[in-house]
Amino acid sequence: MTTDHSLPEATILENKDRIIELLKSTKREGIENLIAFMQSPECNFFEAPASSKFHLCKKGGLAQHVLNVYDALLYLEEKYSQIKFCDSLIIIGLLHDFDKALNLYREKYTKAGA
Repeated sequence: MTTDHSLPEATILENKDRIIELLKSTKREGIENLIAFMQSPECNFFEAPASSKFHLCKKGGLAQHVLNVYDALLYLEEKYSQIKFCDSLIIIGLLHDFDKALNLYREKYTKAGA
């Protein structure tokens, strides 16, 4: 039996579109450059795994993981905060593991999780 270590392509594309839309909504200076870099071969954030052996160690896992974190932060903010931190939640939630998408780490994660 073969195990596919990827999220479905449709999910990967949906996650990518959602992350890009959220980042653009911050209207932060340089956000377009960051999004372009996230899609570049040097980074490829949207296909990177989230970890080497554990949570979402599969193609597209990092994007799924950061969206899960963002959704959890959004839930906590809506439930407990009277101050809205929308842009900050987007930046924190979606970019907290950004380094895992860089080539420096990708080889390590791919080898360990393969």
